[in-house]
Amino acid sequence: MKRYIQNIISSFINKVIVHYKHQKAKERIVRYRKGRRTIYIIRIDFPMAGLFAIAKSVLCHIEYALDKGWIPVVDLCNSVNQFKKNDGKNPWELFFAQPMTTGLDDISSEDNIIISCRDQSPNPNYRLTVDALLPENDNELSKHSTYYNKYIRLSDNARRYLNGKVGEIIGQRRNILGVLCRGTDYLEKKPVYHPIQPEPKDVILKIHEMQKNMTIDYVYLATEDMRILQLFQEEFGDRLLFIGQKRLACTKDSFISDVKMDLDEKIKMNLDYLVSMHILSKCDYLIGGRTSGTIAACLMNNKYKYKYLWNLGLYQPY
Repeated sequence: MKRYIQNIISSFINKVIVHYKHQKAKERIVRYRKGRRTIYIIRIDFPMAGLFAIAKSVLCHIEYALDKGWIPVVDLCNSVNQFKKNDGKNPWELFFAQPMTTGLDDISSEDNIIISCRDQSPNPNYRLTVDALLPENDNELSKHSTYYNKYIRLSDNARRYLNGKVGEIIGQRRNILGVLCRGTDYLEKKPVYHPIQPEPKDVILKIHEMQKNMTIDYVYLATEDMRILQLFQEEFGDRLLFIGQKRLACTKDSFISDVKMDLDEKIKMNLDYLVSMHILSKCDYLIGGRTSGTIAACLMNNKYKYKYLWNLGLYQPY
């Protein structure tokens, strides 16, 4: 009897917690008066997500807001993410500009305010997943690409940093194959229900296969794994292009997000990641696994001369 009562109490508490979380996550109107401009504040909770996982979710909320006739404003100060400094500055603006130039400081007492739900998408009609990379979904990717290039723009600081790196890496070089090769926690830990990544040796074989039929003078490698970089250096020598950045070698016991580094170091690492994906988008060809980074590159450049993205399914529980 005692266990029965405990189960009832436990079940009730769990329902209350779920209800509270659901209510907190819901879109809510702070104030609304007809005839005033409406600000849609995007606050999504994405505790351990990488930069482009956040960016593609923000994109979905931007598209939703624009369809409603609202002005989207991204607020990562008041949401859960790995870039918060608690210094009052908006982490979004470390990397990106506000979608329509209106920022949090520009909101007046005369504006209508709607705060987004905390989810990665505002509703099921506004979603962007790795399935958008499948050939049959090219039209969907093209639609998102139009919004991305108009509304997900680099901050002034990130733009200056990018311009310097593009000149250094690409310069006058042509016929560049862009390669995104994830390693570290993807290959070692195999996160459940995330897309399976190709093995580096298979990526190298694909490059050699392409070289037989296409003019490829350089290979630009985007990777966070220092072992993969060394492997590609041995294979391609002076024809390999890459940016100087912090690279890791994770074990099966850790994700990238578990690696100990201070916040400024983490921000710099993600700024390099942002720049690397932009350089990837400026290449002539693209190959890689299905990741948020690959989505970003394809959103920025929806007209590669050729692209090949491995579709190997998802990592499954053991």
